Amino acid sequence: MSGAGFSRQAYHAWTRSPVSQRDRQDAYLTNAAIDAHADDPEFGYRLVADELRAAGHHASDNRVWRLCRDQRIFSAHARKQGLNRRPGPPVHDDLLKHPGGGRDFTAPAANTVWLTDITEHPTAEGKLYLCAIKDPWSNRIVGYSIDSRMTSQLAVDALRHAVASRGPARTIVHSDRGSQFRSRKYVTTLHQAGLTGSMGRVGACGDNAAMESFFALPQKNVLNRRRWATRHQLRLAIVTWIEATYHRRRRQARLGRLTPIPSTPPHTRPDTTQPRVPTKLWQSRGELSRVRIAGCYEGSGVGGWRYRRARMRKSISAAHHKFLAGPVVRAAPRVSPGHGAAAPPGFVLVSRAVTRIPAPAADDDARNGTFAPARGEWLDRMGHVRTAVRQEMVSRQLDRHLAATPQSILDVGAGQGTQSIRLARSGHHVVAVEPDGEMRGAFTAALAAEPSAVRDRVTLADGVLGRLDAVVQRRRFDAVLLLGVLMYVPASEPVIAELAAHVAPGGFLAVAARTATSALWRPAARQDWQAAAAAFAEYEAAGAEHRDMRYVNEIGSPARADTVEGLVAQADAAGLELERWYGVRIAVDMAELDPAPPTEPAEWEALLDVEERLGAMDPYRQLAQLAHLILRRPSP
Repeated sequence: MSGAGFSRQAYHAWTRSPVSQRDRQDAYLTNAAIDAHADDPEFGYRLVADELRAAGHHASDNRVWRLCRDQRIFSAHARKQGLNRRPGPPVHDDLLKHPGGGRDFTAPAANTVWLTDITEHPTAEGKLYLCAIKDPWSNRIVGYSIDSRMTSQLAVDALRHAVASRGPARTIVHSDRGSQFRSRKYVTTLHQAGLTGSMGRVGACGDNAAMESFFALPQKNVLNRRRWATRHQLRLAIVTWIEATYHRRRRQARLGRLTPIPSTPPHTRPDTTQPRVPTKLWQSRGELSRVRIAGCYEGSGVGGWRYRRARMRKSISAAHHKFLAGPVVRAAPRVSPGHGAAAPPGFVLVSRAVTRIPAPAADDDARNGTFAPARGEWLDRMGHVRTAVRQEMVSRQLDRHLAATPQSILDVGAGQGTQSIRLARSGHHVVAVEPDGEMRGAFTAALAAEPSAVRDRVTLADGVLGRLDAVVQRRRFDAVLLLGVLMYVPASEPVIAELAAHVAPGGFLAVAARTATSALWRPAARQDWQAAAAAFAEYEAAGAEHRDMRYVNEIGSPARADTVEGLVAQADAAGLELERWYGVRIAVDMAELDPAPPTEPAEWEALLDVEERLGAMDPYRQLAQLAHLILRRPSP
């Protein structure tokens, strides 16, 4: 024994208890540390220690550092090459500069100082640019915009997103001297929002060091982790990292080891003078796995323990070290609209925000002919069976043509938001344009009852046809919707042309229009023979193409009906091709009165199934009161 270097007593003590209590505790802590690091490999030992304490383990930072060192648990990140830029002259003074030198990147209260900058990263399709705005009070990203071009519009969209979400007043917005922040459009938007600009010196990245420090996090944790095939993949990874990891999981020392969003209300700051109580940010690890981003380790199982006298090591399976080939980000499951399904927690898609412009004057609608009068009476009718069938059929038909991945959608004449909210539940980002205050009020009330993830995907704006550029500028969308509005405009040609300009290549315009053929037989179904005869006279007077005709609808408002052939010709002139058209609401319109609502779910599903089959079949769709056209812009 003595030759082995230890005494007989030490040997027998070791045989009675080969693994000490300290070793056993280290083993449990190591196991928990590996699991925490597997969820977010960019976590260093400090963040791992925060996760362990939040889970109820007691361990100092030094102890966690030792265990991470032994198991080689390090923060995974990649280096980034430098950039060479030549900034221009400033348009604002440096308001964060101290008289004695240096910069103060702290804020005494929320929305007093914002920091902004732009970063870029390449993909196989080209570069993708991110402009973010950070509030140093809570370190929250209050607004951001992602685009394939680094123009002034990128900075303007991020600023408008921040203004819409925070409602600031006299906030200092500090940036570098990039041309985007010196542009006339950006400076004008800054002044219109009541904000004050600030700029650093030429070529001094330290003058905006707090924002540069933030951009180092997504670069190391997301952007530089792998090669990106498409901009869409990278966009999803960036948004998921900001909303799910940075805002809700990455604790920060200056916030009292709390996170920017879940740990504190948006306009308050944590009290660091009081003892910190760990908070559980997620209900379960499985809940977090729904928003796992690229670079996170795959698999949750671990190998067995190998007992050592001084230390216990863990053998990790090969699957635990395998990096994901692409971002495993899942949107809310596509469900039948109306079932109230919400998106998984943590999954938020944000796109370029839309500015809220002043509500149109009372005579705007009359001048533009955008919407019919008697809106109050029409609002009261929205709960009838015919309206419910129309909404359900249009929703099902849209689902056939929308991609499974989240899309950007413009809904013009959104009304109470039935379609907009349903699309947001499915993970799409919707810009809803509605000029009527009563309808917007109903929309806002319905949206308030949705989960925050759904609310964040919807932007409600005031605007009228003919002036959409004032709301969405020249932005293009994957889908543009005009449902139930076209019959109330004086002429359809300028409307189709205006909306087609906002359809991205490969996207489509969905138009629901009153059909001229239904305007013929509907009066006859009511046994109003004089009205039917007048409708035929109007139809014949419209000419050979029969593009549209005038009539008076059920609530006594003047309206207009179109033919499918006429709308297809107008779309063709605007560069859109007919992909398919459906008839909407056929069987229920055959009844003289609004049918009684089905009392059994099976009966309701049977009604919808019949309507869906009739709407896709000739000659029945020719008799539909509404035609739903999908007009696609060809891909280049």
